[in-house]
Amino acid sequence: MLLDGNATVVANACASLSEISRASGKNYLRIKSGSSGNLNKILAALNDSNEWGKIYIMEGISSSFETTDHKESENVIERVLPMLTHNNPAVILSAVKAILKFLDNLPQAGELAKGVVKKLAAPLVTLLASEAEI
Repeated sequence: MLLDGNATVVANACASLSEISRASGKNYLRIKSGSSGNLNKILAALNDSNEWGKIYIMEGISSSFETTDHKESENVIERVLPMLTHNNPAVILSAVKAILKFLDNLPQAGELAKGVVKKLAAPLVTLLASEAEI
């Protein structure tokens, strides 16, 4: 179901597998990169999902996908960065969580890492200025 063409199916599969994994203590949401992996398909569904689907997908990626490759981390960050401009604060916080996880794999002196850190500032300041509940 993670490879389905419908973004809603992919988001719900991520949500279900994440919840089952959390409850059982095992990782059933296995996200793999590369040509035979499902990472790019899941990231493609990110743009077509509704706001809660975006949250489920980003939470699934940040909790289940492990990599030390800076190219893969760069790919995830570039696909998640547009979510920082979303109206829903939960989408923004899920995007920040995913970006911060994969930011550690980028060279800290690189231009991309510096640019990403600058892009994180404005959404976080906006969230601080909003209602106390958020």
